[in-house]
Amino acid sequence: MKIVAIIQARTSSERLPGKVLLEIKEKPLLQYLIERVAQCKGISHIVLCTSVQPEDDGIEKLGADLGVEVFRGVLSPVAERFRACLQKNPQWEAFFRICGDSPFLDQNLLEQAIEKYQEGYEIVTNILKRTYPKGQSIELVSRALFMRHYDEIKQDEYFSEHVTAFFYQKLKEKIFNFECEKNLGDSQLSVDYINDFNAAKKIIKNMNKPHWQYPFMEIIRLKEKINGKN
Repeated sequence: MKIVAIIQARTSSERLPGKVLLEIKEKPLLQYLIERVAQCKGISHIVLCTSVQPEDDGIEKLGADLGVEVFRGVLSPVAERFRACLQKNPQWEAFFRICGDSPFLDQNLLEQAIEKYQEGYEIVTNILKRTYPKGQSIELVSRALFMRHYDEIKQDEYFSEHVTAFFYQKLKEKIFNFECEKNLGDSQLSVDYINDFNAAKKIIKNMNKPHWQYPFMEIIRLKEKINGKN
């Protein structure tokens, strides 16, 4: 089974422009995510899925520097960018949809999703009912399912921009949602605003081993320690 990780990334974020290329310890945020995803057993390869806009040339360069495949398509709608990427690669059986603003994504959750997907589900996720921190979102989707429903997805502006929202509203019986033992849905480990970036910077600077060796719960505890919430 060929499962790939498609990381959607752009620099035109309204809340924090260029965030995926902001650097911590001379390394872009997006590189932290790529390095963590690369640790996942069961993923055949990683694809950076960005736009053809000139401002996203830096994302393509980062991919080239790291030896990661890059696909460039329309900026909007995002679902069309995914469709074009999938059309180019018919050999893929399933894909993770991963947002580029999640530098602490836990690769162990990706592996957990793959194990469940192999039981016969068409989507495995943890966001249908959110109990994991923001920045730990998992979505593993059947390529055939996405392509089969694309014509319906593209008819709705919201679905077209959010790629997987159609399935959560229309096809819940095809989905397995796994939950965290403790409800951490309000915790923030993604980078949406400048204060999130500053928090990520503090976390990374306080790590004393390779960042991908920290599962998300260790990162939560490290963040709390930094904030004095022991």
